[in-house]
Amino acid sequence: MPGGKLTSPGSEPARVEKLFQYVPCLKPAYLDELLEWQSDALALRFAPKQHRVVEKNETVPFKGVRQPGGIRSGAVGRVIKVREAGTELFFARKSGDIKALAPELDILRGLPPSDHNVSLRASYVKDGSLHLVVRPWAKTDLSQFISNPEVLPGWATGENVQKSALIVGWLNCLAVGLAKLHAQHIKHKDIKPANILLADTSEDDYTLNARPVFCDFGLSKLFSEQSKTVGGGCTPYYQAPEQLEGRHAGRAADVFSLGCVFLELAFMLANKKRKKLTKRVPTGFASSPEGVGDCIAQLPTSTFWTGLKEVVGHMLKADPSQRPTAHNVSRQLADISAMASIAVHCYADAPPAPTSPQNSQDYDSDSSEDGEPLLC
Repeated sequence: MPGGKLTSPGSEPARVEKLFQYVPCLKPAYLDELLEWQSDALALRFAPKQHRVVEKNETVPFKGVRQPGGIRSGAVGRVIKVREAGTELFFARKSGDIKALAPELDILRGLPPSDHNVSLRASYVKDGSLHLVVRPWAKTDLSQFISNPEVLPGWATGENVQKSALIVGWLNCLAVGLAKLHAQHIKHKDIKPANILLADTSEDDYTLNARPVFCDFGLSKLFSEQSKTVGGGCTPYYQAPEQLEGRHAGRAADVFSLGCVFLELAFMLANKKRKKLTKRVPTGFASSPEGVGDCIAQLPTSTFWTGLKEVVGHMLKADPSQRPTAHNVSRQLADISAMASIAVHCYADAPPAPTSPQNSQDYDSDSSEDGEPLLC
């Protein structure tokens, strides 16, 4: 009891005093709060990016949050939403086999600070599993959004100008995020819509605001200026030709995969039915070059669209040496965004709450004609 203050391992005196205020009042109404305070007071503390081996009798400060959409699953590990004890900060905790998740932990430790990549809060081993605590938590990813845009709060009631600004902003955000990874000698190796979180930055269900964030770095690889990775590992539908063929795959393979994502978003921006794209590109972008060309040709022909089609077309070149770098893609997107009077930023400013809802398009349907482009 140093300094005359009651303390316990990993706790703060003030919090312990608060805990003991409830001891004389062990009524059912106070029990849950008492147990929560006790758990918080005795929980371990983690410095930023700290890794620990947690014993069975020790408590971690990251507690699962029970709510709809609070659990996600991937190829490696299970992800749940957690809150850090003593704070109102929420994170995603990915848990799984130690050997399977260890490479991802190595990458997360070296990720550069970015609004468009997940960041590591802490990691620990407990009960034979490795747990990665990262930020942000997001209940929606780009794959879900492409299938049903209304999963994003505010989409159904948003105006076309707001929707187009949001999607065009995402294109540049993703290019900037990838450029930062490549600048730190990190290849993602599995870029696809399901590995791009949409972190909701709105404060209600009426504003249209979200930030795209690359996640799932389980296949990522650190590289030197000379090194290249052989083979696949990435989702085949979004793989570059060199990956499908088992050839050396460098940073240009990431650019190709991002180009696939861009073409899907361009179809949304043009308000075209998604099944028109998947019909022309049934098994993958690299294996359907003619279908990719047809899809690009279906997009509008204004100055903005001509510039966007040129960027996407170069990103999807079969020859990796002919693809632009992620940095150059971001610069080109900034230029063509200016043509549409859309400012380049991380995410759009929240628009005012609408007064009346609008009918939303069933983007995934194949039963009706295309709608008017969100951006001409």
